[in-house]
Amino acid sequence: AQAEEIGVTYFDDAKKMLESEKGVDVLVVSVAILAFEKMIKMLPMDLLHGVLVVDVLSVKVFAKTVMMAELPEDAGILCTHPMFGPESGKYSWNSLPMVYDRVRIDQIAAASNGKTMSERCSMFLDIFTSENCAMV
Repeated sequence: AQAEEIGVTYFDDAKKMLESEKGVDVLVVSVAILAFEKMIKMLPMDLLHGVLVVDVLSVKVFAKTVMMAELPEDAGILCTHPMFGPESGKYSWNSLPMVYDRVRIDQIAAASNGKTMSERCSMFLDIFTSENCAMV
């Protein structure tokens, strides 16, 4: 009910979400490191073509390696690690570091909803730049 109030559709199933009428431009995977690889492998790979997949794990090499091995070649990968949490970013994200690595972003020409992979990546990162995070 709360999601609907702000115009968000809630899905409890990744396949249903990826097959939805609106489609998915960006998929953010936010799970514990112990569940990450299993979660990635559970995603319906045939529905991830042209999707930007973002992780928020603190261990970048592991996430990047898993996603490069498992995701389709035309799925963009953005490895991120906001270096702050609910307490340190409680009042402001100003100057707090946001570490990221654009993987396969510029090599993918596919457009979704009129936006290229690079444009979608930039729009996602703008969430943090607009809050004055230190982009690393």
